[in-house]
Amino acid sequence: MVAILNLPVFILIDEPIDLSIQEEYLSFSETIDLDNFDYKEVLMESDKLFYKDTPIESRKKILILLAHLGTPESCRILEKYLKSPEVNLRDWALLSLKECRMLLESVLLKEEGGFVPTGLECSWGVESLSLNSLDLRFNTKGL
Repeated sequence: MVAILNLPVFILIDEPIDLSIQEEYLSFSETIDLDNFDYKEVLMESDKLFYKDTPIESRKKILILLAHLGTPESCRILEKYLKSPEVNLRDWALLSLKECRMLLESVLLKEEGGFVPTGLECSWGVESLSLNSLDLRFNTKGL
């Protein structure tokens, strides 16, 4: 007997990000009402991400909101920010960009997904891995 797995899309974060920063990012995102934010307002507020006088907490909130938009435009803003991020927000921006891409891909492919912070380098240069596109088969004889 052969089984075919139908698994969701996962985005691999191939840069090491300290576990405490990942936990802080997730905890902070839980404090934001992600169900009630205005798309246009978030995009207008995103300019503040690039101003050094914007408080760190405000920039963290903008990063998370942009991630949760999951649109090509929000991805481009995050990519632009990552070209010259503030040192202590670089990992936050990486997490935000990966989350944004994952949400965008989930919408485009109509599949749920998640992201896996591995800290391992992906030597073949693949940034996202869709397990749905692989025909994974295994022998279930002894099961």
